[in-house]
Amino acid sequence: MPNRLRLACLSFLIISAAVTQLAAAERGMIGWWRLIDGANDSSGAGRNAVNRGANLRAIGPDGKPGGATQFDGRDDFLEVAGEKAPRLGTGDFSIAVGLHTSAELDDLPGDIISQYDPARRRGFSLGITNNAGVTTNQANFRNVHFGIDNDRLEETWTDNGRPGNALLIFALAVHRGQLFAGTCEPGKDEAGHVYRLSADGQWIDCG
Repeated sequence: MPNRLRLACLSFLIISAAVTQLAAAERGMIGWWRLIDGANDSSGAGRNAVNRGANLRAIGPDGKPGGATQFDGRDDFLEVAGEKAPRLGTGDFSIAVGLHTSAELDDLPGDIISQYDPARRRGFSLGITNNAGVTTNQANFRNVHFGIDNDRLEETWTDNGRPGNALLIFALAVHRGQLFAGTCEPGKDEAGHVYRLSADGQWIDCG
């Protein structure tokens, strides 16, 4: 796993897990950064974070200083040392976070929490992404994005053909283990469709 855990969020962040590989002391909540009283871990796991520029005395929802932690969105973050970072293994885990962003931003929102080693391509990240400027609508504005990798690449590329008369794919999503594609079909009397990829590699028109 990566050497450290990075946090960049407001109000609170909780990580919990139900992982058989975890020690008994780490079952359930394995990290809780309240971010209203510093960067310490309130879960009992001792994963206190080191502040790297964040304002730990920001105005909270109650209007009082110290009720939240504020990040500038560029180089502020909290860091948990490698020896304290969670060892999540291959089991399930969940993340809960409360945050607030300004209505208008002059930069990408970025990561909320990450534990990722780019050299080894292992770990996860959770953040908010904007893809405005490369789409024809705001569907990709302020999306919550989760990514996980364990240095796994597909050995071969599988060509599953063209869904319908698609000129391009606007969106791809996996739901309950199945791949769905939203298309742009600009021909006369045509409209975009949603297609589901079947087990035998055929695109099923969902309408």
